[in-house]
Amino acid sequence: MMTPRPPSDAGLGYAWAEFGRLDDDGTARFFVCGLGVSARRGSGTSAVTTWHLITHLRPGRDLKLSTADRPLDHKELKKVPGVTVPDSAARYRTRVASELFGLGSDAYDNLTELLKQLRKPKLGERLNPTSLAETLRAALPPLATAEITQLADGWDNLEKLRTAVDQTRSAAVRLAAFVRTGWTPWARTVVRHRADALTAATTELDRTTKDRRAAETALTTARGEADKLDKDISRARTHRGDLGTELRELLDSQAFQDAVSAASRVEGLREQLDALTGQLVGVEDRHAVAAEDMVEVAESEANAASAAEQAEADVVRASERVQAAGRPAGLHQSAARHLPARDVPALRADLLVRRERFTRLQRLRAEFDRAESNAARSADLLADRESDLNEATEQRELARDGVETAVDTLRRQPQEWNASVVLAQADERTVESWCDLVAELTAVDPAGAPAEQRGISPAAAVARHVEGVRDTLRSRRAALVHEHGALVAEHEQVTAELAGVLDQTERPPTPPGSWRRRDRPEPDSRLGAPFWRCVQPVDELSMDKVDLLEATLAAAGVLDAWLSADGELITLEGGEQADTVVRAGGSRVDVSLTQILEPTPVGGVTQTAIHAVLTSIGWHDSRPDGDAAGTWLAADGTWRCAALSGRAEVARPASYLGATARESARQREVDRLRTRLAALEQSTSAIEARIGELDDDLRRLAEESGRLPGERVVTDAVTTMRERERQAADSERKAVSARNTHRASESARDTAWADFSAYAGEHAFPLADLALHDVALRDYHQAVDEMARRKELLDLRTATLTRARTDLAGAQRRLAGVDAELHDLRARKRKAEVRLRTAEEALTSDVHAQLNRRAELDRLVEQVDRELEELGKRLAGALVTVTRAEETLDRHEERRQSAERRRDAALSVWWEVYDAGLAQPLGLEEPERRSVESARESTRAARRELPDPGDEDRAWRLCYSKLEALRQDMLPDRDARVQEPEQDGAIQRPVRCRGVSTRELMLRSAA
Repeated sequence: MMTPRPPSDAGLGYAWAEFGRLDDDGTARFFVCGLGVSARRGSGTSAVTTWHLITHLRPGRDLKLSTADRPLDHKELKKVPGVTVPDSAARYRTRVASELFGLGSDAYDNLTELLKQLRKPKLGERLNPTSLAETLRAALPPLATAEITQLADGWDNLEKLRTAVDQTRSAAVRLAAFVRTGWTPWARTVVRHRADALTAATTELDRTTKDRRAAETALTTARGEADKLDKDISRARTHRGDLGTELRELLDSQAFQDAVSAASRVEGLREQLDALTGQLVGVEDRHAVAAEDMVEVAESEANAASAAEQAEADVVRASERVQAAGRPAGLHQSAARHLPARDVPALRADLLVRRERFTRLQRLRAEFDRAESNAARSADLLADRESDLNEATEQRELARDGVETAVDTLRRQPQEWNASVVLAQADERTVESWCDLVAELTAVDPAGAPAEQRGISPAAAVARHVEGVRDTLRSRRAALVHEHGALVAEHEQVTAELAGVLDQTERPPTPPGSWRRRDRPEPDSRLGAPFWRCVQPVDELSMDKVDLLEATLAAAGVLDAWLSADGELITLEGGEQADTVVRAGGSRVDVSLTQILEPTPVGGVTQTAIHAVLTSIGWHDSRPDGDAAGTWLAADGTWRCAALSGRAEVARPASYLGATARESARQREVDRLRTRLAALEQSTSAIEARIGELDDDLRRLAEESGRLPGERVVTDAVTTMRERERQAADSERKAVSARNTHRASESARDTAWADFSAYAGEHAFPLADLALHDVALRDYHQAVDEMARRKELLDLRTATLTRARTDLAGAQRRLAGVDAELHDLRARKRKAEVRLRTAEEALTSDVHAQLNRRAELDRLVEQVDRELEELGKRLAGALVTVTRAEETLDRHEERRQSAERRRDAALSVWWEVYDAGLAQPLGLEEPERRSVESARESTRAARRELPDPGDEDRAWRLCYSKLEALRQDMLPDRDARVQEPEQDGAIQRPVRCRGVSTRELMLRSAA
């Protein structure tokens, strides 16, 4: 990607290579490596700056290397997520080698260096097979096991293809069985399911249509009820207005106002009496509660006094228990000092100090027990180590005797083996050196290296001698094989060249090697032909002159120049093509090539065009005087073409000018190739015979090397002796270590006992029965805790008694105050009763009538208001019913439309049964017209003719499994896949077998 800006003094661009592959799960993976270049003219620094990039993003899709109208620079590229910019070329090569090629950096460098070496010119002249093999082995990764397995599988498939011919006869029977047992059950299941689905959809549509009609009826009824309630509400509101007018008139009259005033006086006195009665009841209740409280407080005070006495007795008993537990625990002095004052914290502090000292004593005892146990174990270990030392010493002596016997036996074996072999036989001096190495096997190397690594192994020396002989034979064979391979390759090349020459009636000149020429059209294309095809020598021209003429035409570049059908330049899209072209538009000369060459129209080139070319090239007996201009050729081999001039000599007989010359050249090439093939076959046979002799020698040498004397007996004996010596030394070290350990264990045991006894005597602890002393301490601790709990309970009981006595005095004061308040309220109530009786006697019958009418009007107004409220609720309910009926109608309409769509979808799916060709093989005739009624009739026929449907997926899996089995039998090397349906419920079908479609399988089954 280069900068799209016009040329300037600065430039920036990228070049990259993108690699892609598919994982086993089908996921696409990409690897992109690239180079960024920045150049600036006259900047005073390096003219070109480069950097590398590595990413898994695809440029142009996932990665944008340009923003707006310019590419990203080096710093901006580093900030792009997912892009790595190595800081050196070495790290870039390491990443590319690891992630792209799976090689190490060294192997990758070797590979690139190998490519450079192999691309050097004239490599074959100085190629060293040995160094080339080593370079290839170091640079190239090992051959993948998967590729080897794939190649082996390919050879196995050849045998399968050979047996496929025999399987063709049974293919028809297997295909028919598949249709009967796999395809037909699946098709029946699919057709029956589609029929059931269409029947269910039609039934659902009928049901939703009935529900919609019922909803329309309910909506009409609800709207009539709402209209009736609206009229009732209007009448009730009129009646409510009349009652309100009458009530306002009554309230405005003077008689009603006087009656109300008298009634209000009576009502006020009654309310005052009721208030006094309520207050009196409340005071009486308070008096009863105060009396009950005083009784309860008195009982509480008596109970608190009794509990305080009991708590005091419990504290005394707990103190006596502490005094009794103090002597076994060694704390009797502390108990005598702190019990009189009941100082529980002091008792606990002394107990804590005693417990800490006892814990220290227990640790010292545990240390003594461990030391005593260690001493006993070390004594047992010392006895075991001394026993092991004695046994290891005996085994060491036996191993030394075995080494001497094995050495004597191995000294005789090299001499016996050398006397029995032919190809690998050595001289006596070499055999003596082998025997001398036997003694070196028993020597001890200071570094601990085995004899093989020190180079003193007799078996290794004999093997090196045999390997030297084998290398000599192999070198001879490798040279012969290399020579044989070169001869075979040359034989194949010559055979191919001979076949090509025999297949072709003529051979064109060799294409240019220093420049690339276009692919010329075939002769039958009638788009032109080379010059040598378009001419032939005149009959009176001798062969020697023809040979020189062809050489001169070739030197001048005319012989193989292209002549188009119209004699003009060959252009493509406005430009010339890469080729040497001779044009027919030159000026005519007096003496031209027409004197020695005749036109032969070919490839669409007319005789006129050829003649025009011949007449534009001059012909002379020798170089003309004055070196005439233009294009000309001479009989002495000189020529001129524009500014170029030269002279040609004959290098070979003419091979292109005229049919006779071309056939003669063809026969010469055939004879040369056949002679070379005979010589190659003779050389190949001789080399194969020599290779066979060397193979026989290598096999005999392998048999002789299989009888090499082995030094395993000596090395095993020496290894056993070294192991026995090591075991003896190790046993001796372990015995010395066990003695030192036992002495240290005994010293640690005595020290631990001294520390334990001294500490126990210092703090008056027993030396034995520490567990009994621990139990005594726990008993003392429990006694102190019990005394603390009893003391806390005594303090609580004393505080409770004080609060009870205070509460009793307060209850007595509250009862006296309630008695005084009760006497005052009773006197006030008697006065209010007398005043009320006097006011009631003053009321007349007219006052009662006015008041009763007001009450009646209020009752009627309230009754009408209740009726209006009830009617309003009923109207609201009716309107809600109307709304719900409308919603129900809309819902049923939506369901009906949805059911109709499902019916239409099921109908479309049902016709797919006929379109897919599933119904006809099952005996179901397709209706003449496709309508709802015809679909119902066809589904009833399908439900009547076909059995109850099973699981469609199970039927499909059975069909597909049988199809897979059929494919494995008939087409084991081809794959099939199942086209996933674009929508739920579509018919699943195998759509492709590689090379054979499912339709072809069905047609073969029908056949």
